Amino acid sequence: MTDDRESSERPAGSERRGGRRQRVDVPVVLHGGRLAVPARALDLSRQGMAVGVTDPTALVGADPHDPAAGVRGLQRAFVGGLVVQFRVAQEIRIPARLVRFGTGVSSDGTPVLGLRLARPLADDEWARLAIAPSAATPERLRPVRRDAPMELALVDAALGGPVRLAVIAVAPTTVVGAFLASAVAPAALRDRCGGAPRSARIDAGREILWIGSATLRQFHGGVVPPTARLDVVPRLPSAVFARLDPRTPGA
Repeated sequence: MTDDRESSERPAGSERRGGRRQRVDVPVVLHGGRLAVPARALDLSRQGMAVGVTDPTALVGADPHDPAAGVRGLQRAFVGGLVVQFRVAQEIRIPARLVRFGTGVSSDGTPVLGLRLARPLADDEWARLAIAPSAATPERLRPVRRDAPMELALVDAALGGPVRLAVIAVAPTTVVGAFLASAVAPAALRDRCGGAPRSARIDAGREILWIGSATLRQFHGGVVPPTARLDVVPRLPSAVFARLDPRTPGA
């Protein structure tokens, strides 16, 4: 005999086809208990999604150096369910439940959670959300000339003072640098810089070449000094590229 409840929850053919997950990069806010936790949708189906938590500090009292503590805090906050707020045009809000706790970590080391949506996404909602990132050609990094050094300063007040990196190589929206004179342990340095955009500037001596924001994407703490790859907005100006090695092809 077929269980009616099981039958009613089994997706129809069109929904099964919609169950295939698609990579996305959509800002969301997870509302549950008294928390509003910023995150990003990483992949999406009609009925579920994986999200990377972008600001674990939203968990008041959680140890920022212990990702497991953050996951436990989310589990307690969302045990009764949550609401996913998709930050897109014609904003979408859908109730959901947390079905996987700490399925891994994102590229910046923050928890990844699995969510089951309370209802399948409608066709118009799917069209607004399920946009796979294009397979763009990776930006070609170009090294900085030794006789034309530059420094990237992360100047966000949340860092408790500027964090400076010697710029090693750049592309139009990417900077690779080595941390300067930091007495902070690599793991703590990575946590301090975090995965959220930080106010930043690039300077050469007293000359400011660029001002914008930088987001930590990769951190390599196993080298001395530690190095990092950061995404920057807006695009770097010609004043930066004028200081690069002319023997490398343009990005």
